[in-house]
Amino acid sequence: MAQAIPLLRSLFKSRKPVLLITSVAILLLLASAVTVFELQLSQSVTDELKSTLSATGEQISAQAQESIKNYRQDLRFLHATPPISGLPRALEHNGVDPLDNTTFAQWRQRLEMIFSAFLTSNPEYDQIRVISADKTAMEIVRVDRVAGSIEVVSPEHLQSKRTSEYAQKSSVLSEGEIYMSRISLNREFGKLDYPYRPMLRLSLPIFDDSGNRFGFLIVNINTLSLFNSLSNTVNSPNFLMLTDSDGYFLITPDAKYQYSRDLSPEFNWNSVFSVKENISQRFSQISYRGKEDDVFYVLDQKVTLNGEIDGGFVRAKLIAPERFINAIETSRRTTVYAFLLSVTVVMLIVLAFFNRSAKKSKQLADARAESAAIVSASKDAIISVDMTGRVKSWNKAAQGLFNLTPIDVIGKTLMELQVFVDVKLADIFKQLTHTHTHSQLSAETQIESKEGSTMFLALSFSPIANNEDLIIGVAIIARDVTQERIADEKIKQANARLEEKVALRTVELQKASRVKSAFISNISHEMRTPLNGIIGTLNLVKREHLSENQQRYIEMTEVSVNTLSTLVNDVLDLSKIEAGKLDLDIKPFNPVNLIESLCGSMAVKAQEKGLEFIVDVSGLNCQSMVSDPHRFSQILTNLVNNAIKFTETGYIKVSAYTELVADKVHLHCAITDSGEGIAKENQDKLFSAFSQADSSVASKHGGTGLGLSICRQLVTLLKGEVNFTSQKNKGSVFYFSIGADVDLCQLSPPSTCLANTSTAVFIEHKELYQSTCKMIEALGGTITPAKSFDNMFAAEMPSTWSEKLVDYIVIDQQHPDLIALDEKWQKCVTMDDECAKVVLIKRDGEPTAWLKHIEPIVLTKPILRTEFLQKVTRFNTYVSSTDTANVNCPPEINGLIEDPHPEFDKIKGARVLIVDDNEINVEVAKGVLSRLPVTLLQATNGKEALQQMILAERRNEIIHCVLMDCQMPTMNGYEASQRIRKGEVGELYKNIPIIAMTANAMLGERNKCLSAGMNDYLTKPVNEDIMQEKVTKWTLSVYQAPQP
Repeated sequence: MAQAIPLLRSLFKSRKPVLLITSVAILLLLASAVTVFELQLSQSVTDELKSTLSATGEQISAQAQESIKNYRQDLRFLHATPPISGLPRALEHNGVDPLDNTTFAQWRQRLEMIFSAFLTSNPEYDQIRVISADKTAMEIVRVDRVAGSIEVVSPEHLQSKRTSEYAQKSSVLSEGEIYMSRISLNREFGKLDYPYRPMLRLSLPIFDDSGNRFGFLIVNINTLSLFNSLSNTVNSPNFLMLTDSDGYFLITPDAKYQYSRDLSPEFNWNSVFSVKENISQRFSQISYRGKEDDVFYVLDQKVTLNGEIDGGFVRAKLIAPERFINAIETSRRTTVYAFLLSVTVVMLIVLAFFNRSAKKSKQLADARAESAAIVSASKDAIISVDMTGRVKSWNKAAQGLFNLTPIDVIGKTLMELQVFVDVKLADIFKQLTHTHTHSQLSAETQIESKEGSTMFLALSFSPIANNEDLIIGVAIIARDVTQERIADEKIKQANARLEEKVALRTVELQKASRVKSAFISNISHEMRTPLNGIIGTLNLVKREHLSENQQRYIEMTEVSVNTLSTLVNDVLDLSKIEAGKLDLDIKPFNPVNLIESLCGSMAVKAQEKGLEFIVDVSGLNCQSMVSDPHRFSQILTNLVNNAIKFTETGYIKVSAYTELVADKVHLHCAITDSGEGIAKENQDKLFSAFSQADSSVASKHGGTGLGLSICRQLVTLLKGEVNFTSQKNKGSVFYFSIGADVDLCQLSPPSTCLANTSTAVFIEHKELYQSTCKMIEALGGTITPAKSFDNMFAAEMPSTWSEKLVDYIVIDQQHPDLIALDEKWQKCVTMDDECAKVVLIKRDGEPTAWLKHIEPIVLTKPILRTEFLQKVTRFNTYVSSTDTANVNCPPEINGLIEDPHPEFDKIKGARVLIVDDNEINVEVAKGVLSRLPVTLLQATNGKEALQQMILAERRNEIIHCVLMDCQMPTMNGYEASQRIRKGEVGELYKNIPIIAMTANAMLGERNKCLSAGMNDYLTKPVNEDIMQEKVTKWTLSVYQAPQP
């Protein structure tokens, strides 16, 4: 053999005739194998199919016979129960069983209970009866399964079965003989019962103690579950058809032939199918009559059910589509041909291998020459050594780098040559030997150059392995990296200098941040303090009797003050955000109520401009969300006010919906307007501070350009996004979202308050119409097109018109059909007793239209879902208890449920100390609290407040509550509160309520006040109602007015 391989190689080298002859021989062998395979393939697949179908048929036969056996056992079990023998005994002895004095009615009742329990436990049984054996064949006991429940048929509804085949045959059975009927569809009162139920009936005769025939026990078995079980036995794409002994179909995938004996007697096996070829016993090839190309293979399996020769069996037709057989043949062809092709390819590859091996030696020699040239020309020093460190090769670059020729180094060790002295070569060689991945190792060293300077070398060590993957040496590559090391050193020095500058700049920025925070804190106090005085004074003046001009001047002043207050708040908010000191008040709130409350108040301004204001919260399915409701309100208010400001005609639409993404709930809001829009070139700068679309905006509409900048930063703080789309002269859509953890939110399923109701909507405004329809459909209602009412609005309403009105009619007060609806209403009521409820929509402040016949439910625009639920759905009888609870929920303010305000009389006689260094603010506070039945004291600083409290205790005039300003001369409010809590003014005042009054709006101010011992917190300018409420609440915690 060793001599044959070189001979073959020499033959291939000489020329190619041997390769050609061998290839032709292989192809001829392949053709012979294919011919033999094709001759045997079809018969093999057919035999295998018959074997598979036969096995399945035997399984079906066994399963069917086992089920019949169980049915027989169940029948005998029921026949053996005591009531079966008790009934004839009681009937024979005048209705009383002499054995235990049980009456006939009692035996029948017990039998009904047994039958009911049996049907409950055996779902395939649909009916159990006891029928008399006389000529009437009257049912004595009957228990049915009806729509999934068990029903005992009362005596007056029992039927006579004298004409039924099973009654006639059961009446002549011998004792112990069981009658089994054909499988047929169930009939009631002579008609087929629907849905169709294939029934198998088994009966057993009943004889009395004297051997006289009393009747028979019969059970109806729904064979649908048995059919399904038998069908599931056959694996797809094969399928099962089941026929009775006469060839009528019981099971078939074609619904047209199902239960053909009862439904379509013209269809049976012979009328539907024709035999194309009898392949073997019980196995043939068939096709549908009229569809000769649709061919199947069928195995006929006889399934014996009872001993009757004629009708005691059914036939299981196990059918396989011809395309399935073809697919098997194709699959086997593919497998065999792939195998033969693989063998052929392998043999050709072996032949090609010998052809290639002749070239390999030359290619290897060329590769070695090429590798040697690359190593020789490399600028890096390349050295190969064996595992003892002895040099085997040394290229030109190594010669120049170390000033040693190959003659000087070949055969010597690196230790002898004193090369890489400071590198632990032994450790590196050991690591390379034990490493399984043959990875590279690196090291660095220094040598002295020819000129006497230091050179830095980067060393790379790679293992050299033989054909058996054994390491026989190490390749060392040495690269001169002197210039890189010098550059690295310079970079390190530059980085060190840069870090010093950054550290100095950081200190400067921190100092500037502290100065900025102090400035914001001070300016907040200094600006809010006089604002508190102005706003409070205006509120006090408004209480007085004023002339018409004075009232107008006060209102003008209020507008200016509110504008100034908004501007101050915007500037402070922007400063706090940039300083990272904005305080977020995260708490639960109801987003629906908050959005509707805000929109309800802002809609007035839009309606004053003649704009339609639309609110759409139909997709907002969240009862409680955890975020900052104040900042959310600030964002929404700013965007809506902008929309109103820049829209002269058309509409404003506020839409909101919730979206559940992973473990987050996202609240999406969009504000759409039909205003002047924003030019594309101005859109990029819209969210910049102090920036507006163009210079004309400020002069025309006013504003500072801070609102959108603050909105974007607030939305970011609330873990959301804000953006917009706009088209010049067509309008804009500003949309934003905020997020919250789903565990902290309370989601609510969509309401179905209007389920099973229909509504007609008569609104001309397209957007308002669409929003109203969307809300009604979200509540479970359906929309009836307004065109359905054309006959009703006709000049002469047809006298025969009898269309049923809808449940609700929603109509705009400005709609032209309102008067026509009112005029026709009386006639509609006469024609339809259940008259629709009419919902009339009007603008706020607009007088309600006078209608002669209609008594409408009046809703004020904008249409709010909460108001709609409260006023409209109370008429819907389909409203669930959950929806009713939602409709009747207490009103909410700003989305937060407020506690009812306590009665002022309970703090009558209490004393409240006001501590503030600003006299105007003291007078404002006294004016606000003047409505409370309390005595007001005042102090100008913390020290004076402590003295006042001590003197009041000595006079036995105890102070019950303190309103404490935080920033005051002599002693500020923080220090005064701390001293009070320490007991420096007496044990009596250690727990006195202290309410902070501060103009500082910085982050942490609230916590600072609470840490100092204060109980609550008021921000200037203060709200009159909030101040009164908090003073009342905290005073009540320590004081109760004596009862008269």
